[in-house]
Amino acid sequence: MAVHWYVGVTGSGKTTRALQDVADDIRKTGWPALVIDSQGVRLLASIKHRKTWKEVVRDVWIERKNSAFIPRDAEEVGAVFSVARELGKVIILLDEAAFWMSSRSMGPKAIERAFRTHFHWGGGKGGIIRSTTQHLADVAPVAIQCTTTIKTFRCTSARILERLKQEFQYNPDEIEKLERGQFIEKGSGF
Repeated sequence: MAVHWYVGVTGSGKTTRALQDVADDIRKTGWPALVIDSQGVRLLASIKHRKTWKEVVRDVWIERKNSAFIPRDAEEVGAVFSVARELGKVIILLDEAAFWMSSRSMGPKAIERAFRTHFHWGGGKGGIIRSTTQHLADVAPVAIQCTTTIKTFRCTSARILERLKQEFQYNPDEIEKLERGQFIEKGSGF
């Protein structure tokens, strides 16, 4: 299956595009979506939100319907990823991933394991992870190493533009000039 990243400044359209791609994934696979709504954003409000991660797990794997929640801490995010690894057949949208992982750590070990093993979730059934962030520098390198695609939206930070150029061969001038909703995609083996 796949790990996809959406990178760009606030308002660049990265979460909107991630949601469109999740909808396509649902149509193609028939799997439900589990949305980790890191900050309770308006764009994700149309997805039924639950108060606890356990309620979301019930919705997604027993009821087989889309569900979202706003985690209280990284351990709750890790718990959801642990269940995903065990049961598979799910599309996870992790909005603003930097709230739960850092440039030095993937957070709870369960998150790292999930990113590294997404092809093998649920005894080979697989899973899809779609994650958004404002800056790739906020995310641990292992999260990027597991990536299938990066969709880069408008970025303006000199540090981020330099990293995109050095590590992924993006043209910083092109990235800075992108309009809302526009992106440049790089695939595996950048």
